[in-house]
Amino acid sequence: DNAGTVQWVQPSTGGSDLVYGIGQAVDDAGNSYALAAVDHLSGGGSSITFGSTTVPIPAGYGDPVMILVKYDDTGAVGWAKLLGGFGEVYATKAAVDTAGNVYVRGTFFSTLTIGTSNLVVSAGSSKDMFIAKFDNSGALIWVQQPTGGNVDEGGVTVDPAGNVFVSGA
Repeated sequence: DNAGTVQWVQPSTGGSDLVYGIGQAVDDAGNSYALAAVDHLSGGGSSITFGSTTVPIPAGYGDPVMILVKYDDTGAVGWAKLLGGFGEVYATKAAVDTAGNVYVRGTFFSTLTIGTSNLVVSAGSSKDMFIAKFDNSGALIWVQQPTGGNVDEGGVTVDPAGNVFVSGA
């Protein structure tokens, strides 16, 4: 709370020996959107559980994969979405607009799969940027792949009109 008192803490179980929170955004209703990295998979596949929501991680996926998790203001898990692929997928930034849509900005090597959307790194690049938009119930609205090569980490924000801004090196 605003006095610094812990309101809730929620662990994850499974995944691998290296799971860490790396990004977060909060909406006007008090929902939290956390980005968790699952590393050290070594291509073996796994699953990770947040609350009662289990996310399977397919065998062959690279290290790390990212999970976007929605928590309500009491700490209950609303949903969790896998952002992974054959190669590293890394995302540390999330933003929420006034309608409760969530935007994630990251980079990926080789391929990126979010739900039924599949992206492949552009020719001549070793990694590309992505920006994904999810609605408040976790459905993927769109994913964009700016090309031009070898983009590193950056940020994402959204203004009150719903315009999305990204940065990167």
